[in-house]
Amino acid sequence: MREHFVRPVIHMRESSKSAPDLYGLGKTIQFMLAHTESLISLNKLEEYLLLRIILKCLGENPKRKYENIKQVQNDLSKTKWKIRGKKF
Repeated sequence: MREHFVRPVIHMRESSKSAPDLYGLGKTIQFMLAHTESLISLNKLEEYLLLRIILKCLGENPKRKYENIKQVQNDLSKTKWKIRGKKF
């Protein structure tokens, strides 16, 4: 199970020291959305917004990745307003 949340060794040569933590955060959010029963249902836009945050955490695209946790917090706070007043 641990391997799912830890960044592959190939990508460990990141310049950012927070990259492994951001990767783990993205995988945790992804896991929670996939393996827990949600009390609220998300529409396509809401799913897209959360997927975009997950992908930026995972750093799949080097040009579109988070550099620090403040950027994640900022995007999550913006997303919260777009998700029909739902709070996470």
